[in-house]
Amino acid sequence: MCRFATLTLLLASAACFAMGFSGRWSVRAAGADDDWNVRVRTLLNAGNAQAALELTEKWMAQAPKDMDAVGWHGRTLARLGRLPEAEADFRRVLAASPNDSDALLDLAGVLRRQGHPEQSLELLKRARAADPNRADVLLEEGNVLRVLGRTREAREAYEEARRLAPDDAEAREDLASLAEPEAPRQEFHVGTDIDMFNYTATAGAFNTGLKTDWNPQWITYFEVSYWNRFGGEAERNLGQVTFKPRPHTAITAGGTWNHDDGVIPRSEAFFELDQGGSLPGHHFVRGVEFNYHQQWYWFSTARVLAVTPSVIAYLPRDWMFQFGITEARSSFPGLAPGWQTSGQTKLTFPIRPRLTGNIFFAVGSEDFALTDQIGRFAARTWGGGLRWDFERRQYVSGYAFYQDRSQARSQTSFGLTYGVRF
Repeated sequence: MCRFATLTLLLASAACFAMGFSGRWSVRAAGADDDWNVRVRTLLNAGNAQAALELTEKWMAQAPKDMDAVGWHGRTLARLGRLPEAEADFRRVLAASPNDSDALLDLAGVLRRQGHPEQSLELLKRARAADPNRADVLLEEGNVLRVLGRTREAREAYEEARRLAPDDAEAREDLASLAEPEAPRQEFHVGTDIDMFNYTATAGAFNTGLKTDWNPQWITYFEVSYWNRFGGEAERNLGQVTFKPRPHTAITAGGTWNHDDGVIPRSEAFFELDQGGSLPGHHFVRGVEFNYHQQWYWFSTARVLAVTPSVIAYLPRDWMFQFGITEARSSFPGLAPGWQTSGQTKLTFPIRPRLTGNIFFAVGSEDFALTDQIGRFAARTWGGGLRWDFERRQYVSGYAFYQDRSQARSQTSFGLTYGVRF
């Protein structure tokens, strides 16, 4: 009997020890996860997304089935602009937990940034059903509704978010910037251009334009330009209208009526088709935009038809690469019509918040809207520009380029534009 009691006591002690060890292991594991969370969040808050990515990858290597690690990995990728990879991580989390409101919100934000607002809105509805009291879900829903042009519904989402988080200082600031009755519908700009040549006097131009977004489908644009070039004084009046039947499709048509003075065409007509979209899966190119532009120029002694197909590739971290080819048919009295080919490339990149730069290169005669840019000559052009949105509704942009032409001729040009949205 004593032996049985002793054996029972030993077994009970062993069980207690095992339970205690297991409990201590569970506490340590939970503490380790909490430590990962804190360290990743601290790095992201400090703006060190690359270090946060490396940390989440170590976390995933140690715990490959930890969906919390996968979620933070996706958020870090999204911060770095690697949206398709982030999308894959969030979909992996949702495959394991379909009603995870964090993953639904994260995936909705990534899809909105990739140009899929309708899919984003469906995910946000699921997130609200899973957790109706999340202000951040309502804020993102308001952002998506604004992209879709559903302003009234967006305002209602912002108001509900304000009600749910009245004491959150950051939420109040975001709401103050987002809860405007209407987004700016008009943009007015003024600009000037200076062209210097090694074979003639300096030329200049001044232009002013107004763009109006009447609704998500219809946009109009009017511009007046004044030219002082090669002894002539010209005026160009442009009008165009754009129709957007779908969020990523635009059709534009327009024309000009001019006082040419032998400097610019007497009149012009043009149309343009633009189609964009994102690429599914994991790709270096996140999306592409195809553009076709066709324009007719009627000079006093020449006729020009220019056809320009181009493509824009949207790259990680908001970089963009554009490539286009222009085929121009020039017709002069007494001469057979001839075709000229020119090409243009442009790389646009962010420098810092609200400051964007670009560099470009072109070969051939690139601007057929001017008398000195038609005919049979060769040219190479190098240049670049900057755009600074120094206020939410104001910006200034500028450019400079150098053109090396055949016959030992050259051109150096500068331009500056100020714009305001209201």
